[in-house]
Amino acid sequence: MTRLSGPFKDDNLSADAVDTGVEVPQEGRRRQVYEGELTVTRQGLGYTARLDAASALLLPPRFTLVPLSGRSLPPGLRVRVSDGAPLSLSGPRCRVRIESQGPRRRRRPPAGTSTSSSWAAAP
Repeated sequence: MTRLSGPFKDDNLSADAVDTGVEVPQEGRRRQVYEGELTVTRQGLGYTARLDAASALLLPPRFTLVPLSGRSLPPGLRVRVSDGAPLSLSGPRCRVRIESQGPRRRRRPPAGTSTSSSWAAAP
């Protein structure tokens, strides 16, 4: 697993496509999430980067996850951001506020629903 510091950037200068694990350190309770599949860890996020041969990847944050309780987000919470906008959460139960890059929209899941929900950024 590669450990990143600073902007989220990864590159592949080889002649073959690669899948590589990347640790994205983030301090505090908030987690900025990127397009792709990520897992919340105690130190930040775990991300699997899939890169074509001779390619690079630089991703801006798409959403920020903020726990609504006084605690941190639970390790193991899985996040999937598709096409830069739709967001899906699964894994440990938690209450979370999702902040997008654009204008704020507030949406609450119905009572008694599962811990897997989908959210989309404002157009």
